[in-house]
Amino acid sequence: MKSDLSKNKACFSGLDVNIASKRYYLSICWKRMDKLLIISTDNESDVINALKIFQPKVLAVDAPLSLSKNPFRKQELKAIRDGAKLLPLTIKHVRSLYYFARKIIEALKKLGLNIKIIETHPTSVAILLGHNNTNNLVRKNGLLLENKHEKDSVTACILANLFFEGKTKNYGGKYPFVLPIKQKDNT
Repeated sequence: MKSDLSKNKACFSGLDVNIASKRYYLSICWKRMDKLLIISTDNESDVINALKIFQPKVLAVDAPLSLSKNPFRKQELKAIRDGAKLLPLTIKHVRSLYYFARKIIEALKKLGLNIKIIETHPTSVAILLGHNNTNNLVRKNGLLLENKHEKDSVTACILANLFFEGKTKNYGGKYPFVLPIKQKDNT
């Protein structure tokens, strides 16, 4: 059964993957963050079912959605020049994020859902929006969250909304690596 919230088609999602605890954090937000749902689960089918129900316009994923033999992909090197703070793909933990996230992406492709999938990096999103970290960004949006991964999923959700509004920069890639257009300091 669909929730009343799923009737509003202008929703966006952010997905954070925590390798250490093998948990997914999915945030589903509505335009201007007037409603927010956070799902924390260790079951990828819960994430897929939520995305089927809510069918967000955009899903921003906090994980690499492609790999390279080099420490950084071309799109990441461009983003680093613009101020992004990224970890190299040569770190085992970062590569593991790819494998976890790809399970979700492949399942969504099989379902044929019309969801635009993009890749992002929440800490860089917060910095480019003029905040020291994701904690400051989510607080600015009226949220007090303790869990870092929930903050990252909400930040990715905010980025998905900005992408839909055309307020981001696309750095390229099959699933585009996207960050917000740099803002002045708001901390």
